[in-house]
Amino acid sequence: MEHLRNSLNFLACNIGFFHFLLESAWMTTFNQVALRVGHQFRIAHFITVYVSEKMIVHVKIVGSLCIALTLLHIIFPSYFNWKQGLKSISLFNRQLMYVYTFFVAIVVFLIGILCVTSSEALLETQLGNRLSLGLFIFWGLRLLFQFFVYSSKLWHGKPLETGVHIPFSFLWIYFSGVFFIVFWIGPGI
Repeated sequence: MEHLRNSLNFLACNIGFFHFLLESAWMTTFNQVALRVGHQFRIAHFITVYVSEKMIVHVKIVGSLCIALTLLHIIFPSYFNWKQGLKSISLFNRQLMYVYTFFVAIVVFLIGILCVTSSEALLETQLGNRLSLGLFIFWGLRLLFQFFVYSSKLWHGKPLETGVHIPFSFLWIYFSGVFFIVFWIGPGI
């Protein structure tokens, strides 16, 4: 995100615009450090935002992982033996588990589709910026629940469960980190 030495910034900053770099100087610098600009856009006509191709790729990776995570929800009832494990609770609560799992899977799938098909819009628009903030909060809360809501008794000392807990903890960190960065570099709310 940078002011450029151009006519708009001359009108806004007068002679102070000489302290800004030309766009060609920024592009030369980006090329020297092997940073490829995927997109650029302006905020309020005066500020240019350069978006790295790598950031677009990270958003698409998050999207692909969300779609894969959706498929994982299909095995929950049989893997966790819900038929037997939920027998002791009321029919309403039992069906609530299935319905909530279904809708969580749908939401995660839609997040994935959004990221895969509209990564540039998430990075360049105010709506995308707001959605990225919401997705950062969503995945950030999921990360907090991983450590502060789920009991460590569920995984501590159990190799398989620990082998699931640790990678998913990093997954939630990655998801929330990507969306925080997208929010931070975006055009603002």
